[in-house]
Amino acid sequence: MSGLALVARELGAHVTGSDARKIIYTASLERSGVSEVSIGHDVPHVPDAPAEVVFSSAIRPENVERAEARRKGLGEVHRSGLLTEFTALHETVAVFVSEMTVVRPEFVDGEPMRFRLYGETYEVDQPGEHQLHNAALVVEVARARGCAPEDIRAALVSFPGLARRFELRGRTAAGARVYDDYAHHSVEVTAALAAARQVAGTGRVLAVFQPHLFSRTQQFQTEFLDALAAAGLAWVEPVYPARENPEEWTHVAEQLAADVTGRVPQTQMSPGRADLARLQPWRRDVRLPGGAVPVQSWCG
Repeated sequence: MSGLALVARELGAHVTGSDARKIIYTASLERSGVSEVSIGHDVPHVPDAPAEVVFSSAIRPENVERAEARRKGLGEVHRSGLLTEFTALHETVAVFVSEMTVVRPEFVDGEPMRFRLYGETYEVDQPGEHQLHNAALVVEVARARGCAPEDIRAALVSFPGLARRFELRGRTAAGARVYDDYAHHSVEVTAALAAARQVAGTGRVLAVFQPHLFSRTQQFQTEFLDALAAAGLAWVEPVYPARENPEEWTHVAEQLAADVTGRVPQTQMSPGRADLARLQPWRRDVRLPGGAVPVQSWCG
């Protein structure tokens, strides 16, 4: 949603918005000039016509702002609809994966990771095997658009990474590195922890994971168990409900933590930020808060 807001502003729209709580994305919007971001949902936040209200799947029809928009006769657009409008304005490069999509980079060595594709050698300064494949896909797209190999190499090696995608947020007093990652699907958790293991070397990987959605956590519990087993120590935060009603679900995160404990003896429910902050990880350790949006506040 924050990305759509920035694009709309760049296209000349007057953008206002609201969110349940102040997070890194609302702060980023404010720094980028979208200053009318309200915390909490309320009727006065809804503008008068002409305007459209864009909503995500987490915002239900009975939300007070959506209800007020309908009362005022404003248009309602799901965020996917707005994205469709944006892509219709320009040539769009869409990337998808199918069983027939095969890009096999030849790994060369080290850090930054080097790989060879179509006889050219490229570097990517992002840890994790998944970033190697991401970079190879970038090469494919850039080649299809006619970019020269030297320009592709320069762009890849200078890419600083994205917020909340294995983002280095600092070090503890003991020198352990703290990374933040938005991984909230089991495959993403597996990739993030593998990258953490690569960075940690002989150190430990300490993970704080906040599941996203009760239904997903429950349905894919086995897959999450397999993913979290890669951490040396792991804590599970209460589930971030997003569009789901917490009153309809009980003990989902606790069940995940209890089952993980059987695989990794020192995995448990998180005791809270204050208690975790008192841990003294070793200098070579990597601490990885990951999962839904609220857990990023642990990296502040």
